[in-house]
Amino acid sequence: MAATGQERTSVRVNVQGRGSANVETGLPVLDHLLELLATYASFDIALEVEPTSADAELSAAARALGEALSGPLRADGARGHGSAVLPADEALAHVALIEGSDTQHVLDAIFKALGVALAQASRPRRREVA
Repeated sequence: MAATGQERTSVRVNVQGRGSANVETGLPVLDHLLELLATYASFDIALEVEPTSADAELSAAARALGEALSGPLRADGARGHGSAVLPADEALAHVALIEGSDTQHVLDAIFKALGVALAQASRPRRREVA
């Protein structure tokens, strides 16, 4: 459990996982999106954020996940980058490109693509870069 300002946050991420998520941020839509992230990245994510304001909960969740992923993304042999393009119903997302009219579907597509990109980024390179 990490204390950050007024809120308390607990996070565990296993980038060699199976895609399971146990997420309680206090924001149901964020819980859903992080579950998609875990599934599409094949990461095991456990995240709990002490209830406060929505802004504080979102900020605490983002900070905790960023800190938990920084090691695996910088590990020896990890690519450190990745990209993906994935659809969700009529929405299509590339981590840097958003297209869609239904907000929920756009968010679903973004977090699916982010999950795949993070999975790629944390996997070993297939060949040495010259």
